[in-house]
Amino acid sequence: MNAHGSGLFQVGATFYLVGELRTTMSYAISGDFETKFAGVSCYQSTNLQNWAYDGIALAVTPGTPLDGSAPAERPKVLFNNGTQKYVMFLHEWQNQAVAVAESAAP
Repeated sequence: MNAHGSGLFQVGATFYLVGELRTTMSYAISGDFETKFAGVSCYQSTNLQNWAYDGIALAVTPGTPLDGSAPAERPKVLFNNGTQKYVMFLHEWQNQAVAVAESAAP
């Protein structure tokens, strides 16, 4: 699983885990490694033991603070009864702010 700083939520009998999708970059000159924010990944399970990869829940978006140039971390998802949508919150480093995304599906 590639879901760092993950958050867990349940819809019916299905559990969802969302977390930071990171890639590793290597610097040829120094040999140092750096992890890079590459979006928010999503997994699902009905027993909390076996997990299936659901895909990217929130993609890196060029031209926005979530463009992958700075970390975004600790995504959490809640259901908003008023809008009937799922709302994702995450810490966005570039502006030291909270990023918010919403979806009709978990």
